Amino acid sequence: MSDHSKTSSPEPSRQGLRFLDYLQSKDEVSIYEAEHKPLCTLRKSDYSHVIVCALSIDAFTEIASKLQHLAPFGINLVDEPVLPLALDDLRVYRDVFTNPYRFLHFIEQRMKASRAFALELDDELDHLGLYLEHNDYSLHAEDLNPVLDYVKFAGYRKKIDQFFHARLRDPDSPSTLEQDIPEIISNILCYFQALGDYRNSELTSELLNLSGETRKQLDDLVRYGLQRQPERKSVIFESMTGDARLTVACWQPFLFRPNQQALERHAKIDLLMHNEPDRMVLGLTFSENSQITDISWRRIRRQEISSEEEAMLYPEIKKTKIRRMLKVRQDEGKIGRNRKCFCGSGLKFKKCCGKLM
Repeated sequence: MSDHSKTSSPEPSRQGLRFLDYLQSKDEVSIYEAEHKPLCTLRKSDYSHVIVCALSIDAFTEIASKLQHLAPFGINLVDEPVLPLALDDLRVYRDVFTNPYRFLHFIEQRMKASRAFALELDDELDHLGLYLEHNDYSLHAEDLNPVLDYVKFAGYRKKIDQFFHARLRDPDSPSTLEQDIPEIISNILCYFQALGDYRNSELTSELLNLSGETRKQLDDLVRYGLQRQPERKSVIFESMTGDARLTVACWQPFLFRPNQQALERHAKIDLLMHNEPDRMVLGLTFSENSQITDISWRRIRRQEISSEEEAMLYPEIKKTKIRRMLKVRQDEGKIGRNRKCFCGSGLKFKKCCGKLM
């Protein structure tokens, strides 16, 4: 280990971690100027994620990409995961990420990768390339690890280098470094960006964590609701299970709008029916030309639902299961008794909703 790496990352990291300890020591802490004059106060509850970044003016992307792999050899530069960045890295991120929520999600995935020893990279920008290609790239590496004894990722910065080479020839060339994000999710991110209220990062992170297939499923679900609601003249509550525990409703100007409690009641039925620990509730309001004009969301947790409320909801849970079972039978014909139950419980059909027959 060169002296350069020892001076580039540990001391700023330790300073950052000391500040993190200070921030977590109280519900609210004061920040002071150099002359010890109060500058502002920070509240711990205002932040869903706090990440320590060690910033250097030197380019040390190869060293930074390997720092998390030194602990097994007895070289522990800092005790907690820290994101080491060069100033040039920030310039890259500025040009790649046009939406702050996408950048925040990348940082979350980058910190997750710092704990994943299945990842072996030669360059910090390979992290960015892997993220653009595979999204949850730590999980991608873990999926490969049982198959291959040794996995080394390289060459993922190639598209990034090609993009910036094109920018040298034409500074106005459009960015080609984008994940495949369906229009509905992209519009949600743009709406929150324009709103300028970054307390919505919990929802945006949830949406961006979805796999490409599930993102498209959500996009199709919302479009289906928008197309069907005019003929039904009522709001359709849509539900997703598995990769996404999500209940969605789309409000349109010509429809009577049920209150938020009706949407949350539907979500609680889904949560109990699938025996989930929590479920995200998402309400999207659209204009006449199908532009998002308002978004409401909340995460409902299992412990919020009392035993009395659960008992009250049980008849509706039973009716919902039967209704969905009949739809599956209509679409697929006879339901195999040993198939996994469509309700998402993980049990065989005969031991779950099949009992309702």
